[in-house]
Amino acid sequence: MADGRRPPAKRTPARGRPPARKVGASSSGRTSPKSKRSTTSRARPAGEHAKPRVNTRIARRNHDVAREAGRRRLWIVTSLLAVPALIVSVFLILHSSLFSISGVTVHGAKETQQAAVISAAGLSHHPPLIDVNPVAVALKVEGLPWIETATVVRHWPKRVTITVTERTPIAQALITKSRWELFDTQGRALGDRSHPTPGLIDIARVLSMPSPGVTAGGDLEAEVALCDALPVSMIPSVTQIGVTKHDGLVLDIAAKTTVIFGTREQLRDKVVALATLLANHVGLTGVATVDLRVPSSPILSS
Repeated sequence: MADGRRPPAKRTPARGRPPARKVGASSSGRTSPKSKRSTTSRARPAGEHAKPRVNTRIARRNHDVAREAGRRRLWIVTSLLAVPALIVSVFLILHSSLFSISGVTVHGAKETQQAAVISAAGLSHHPPLIDVNPVAVALKVEGLPWIETATVVRHWPKRVTITVTERTPIAQALITKSRWELFDTQGRALGDRSHPTPGLIDIARVLSMPSPGVTAGGDLEAEVALCDALPVSMIPSVTQIGVTKHDGLVLDIAAKTTVIFGTREQLRDKVVALATLLANHVGLTGVATVDLRVPSSPILSS
């Protein structure tokens, strides 16, 4: 060249390797349709994302899980509805005639009629056995004059057994010319008889006589307390117990001796003193009165 520079060397392609092509250009120098589409495609708006492709297995699994959850909810709802329905059904069956009391057996009642025991227990109208409360029924039966204790047992499906223990009378008081009221050791009135009962201590008639099933009070309570304090060996010799205005509690012995006890204080000590006198004086023959108001110093008068 005129300026003395060497012309640039012409690059020859390497042997066996085609000349490099421009990206997106075809062999003829034109832009490929694929490249053209990519360059002319519209831009996505801001915030818009392409929807991810869902795997078929995952979709099927999600569907199965949702269906299983639905079945579980249905089972829970059904159970919640079935439990109250079952309870109501059992309640109605137990209160139906299928489980109503058909028989009541009473043991131990001698002075009290079995019909009276069943009536007091509230079982005459054959209630459902499920409604029978043994403790409550026993308390009702024990309210009868002669009944001291009662035990109630239910026998499914339709029977009840009532076992009672009756009270033992210790004294009797004349109500009218032909009626005698009986009392136990606690002073409870048991009922009347048309004739005196042998072996019971006679109590002097009082103005206020309690009704059967009621515990005595006042002078009558003191008289029954003295009957209870007497030893069994002394009872046959006692003819009557009473209360006087001046001497208080008194006791008459078959030998026509009156024993003065006064008040209920030291009653047991007074009875022991009387038993000692009876043993030493052979039934207190010839003694008119014995004053035991001071049990340690008895006074005998003929």
